[in-house]
Amino acid sequence: METAVNILDLPFLVLDEIFKHLDEWDKWSLAVAHDYLGKAFACHIKDAYATVTLHYNSDWFLERILPLCGSKILHIDLEDNFNNFIILDQLINDCFDNLQSINITVDDQEVEYIKRYLLHGKKFQTLRVRINASSSNFSKLVNSFLKLGNLKELHIKDADCRIGNLIRRFTYLEDLQLDFGPFQFRLNIYDVLLPLKNLRKVKIVGLGQMPQLPTTEMFGALESFCICNSIICQIDLPVCPKLKQIGFWSNFCPSSILFKWIFDHATTLEKVSIAVEGLNKDNIFEIIKKCKFLRDFHLKMEIESFISKEFVGKVNDILKSNGYTSEKPIVLVLPNKSFERVEQIVGGKKFDCINFLNSMFYWENRN
Repeated sequence: METAVNILDLPFLVLDEIFKHLDEWDKWSLAVAHDYLGKAFACHIKDAYATVTLHYNSDWFLERILPLCGSKILHIDLEDNFNNFIILDQLINDCFDNLQSINITVDDQEVEYIKRYLLHGKKFQTLRVRINASSSNFSKLVNSFLKLGNLKELHIKDADCRIGNLIRRFTYLEDLQLDFGPFQFRLNIYDVLLPLKNLRKVKIVGLGQMPQLPTTEMFGALESFCICNSIICQIDLPVCPKLKQIGFWSNFCPSSILFKWIFDHATTLEKVSIAVEGLNKDNIFEIIKKCKFLRDFHLKMEIESFISKEFVGKVNDILKSNGYTSEKPIVLVLPNKSFERVEQIVGGKKFDCINFLNSMFYWENRN
């Protein structure tokens, strides 16, 4: 007769193999069955829970599973409907010793908890805040964060001309997203951005008009600049000596302005995401020829009309002449129809310098 084995007598290495064969819910059920199994689960997950997203229905996960993960929790993203701040507050102070950032949408309720565990409790490296500018308490909410030096990322929804005097006071911001609604014509966006000398990433959505940047001014630290759903006419866009990423789509703008902006940064760009009226295959050839350090080229518009074997072959040849290889290819991200067209043309053939990717499976902010 075989000797019965108690699961609590199994070493973590064996329990790790057991966890590998369970779905997520069964893993959680086993992990909460005993303290020893909870510790085994914590070893098993490695960095799988480094970033977690919490919403209104996350209470059981928040209260039972995350305490097991403890110091492995690095980033927390709170969806707009999350409301269990009391438990989260306790866990932040008791369990999450290595927590680096929180991403949160703010209204009156959340402000008190944020101030509580930021000013009197844990000190995160980064706080990411989303605020709706249409809130009647918008100015009060923004002012409540001015003393938080670890507020590195700020996302303003429904922004309007009121934001200028408020936002330019956040001189320590590194990441700013402004979603304007409706179009704002009375705001000079550079009056807002230029005082923020630490900005590394900017996204502007729905600006009525991009003004001309003073020729003597420059964004010395900026690495990513995204403009969409905005009006841009007869101006030069800013030159940023460290710019690695350009995003530009759904704008009212002559294509020549976009291409000049890209070529002004040809020696530093690593990612480009674009959609512009009148784009043709020669524009694509010129971009990949001049921007020799591109890693990701995301076309956010269908181009299936000029995709052919000759087109794909020429793209590959240009990349090869720029030093790309199968070990260091470019990722060419295409919308679904264009991606399917490429698959029809090339079949299973592999190209030395190109990895084609369907935009359905592309994360814009991936590293």
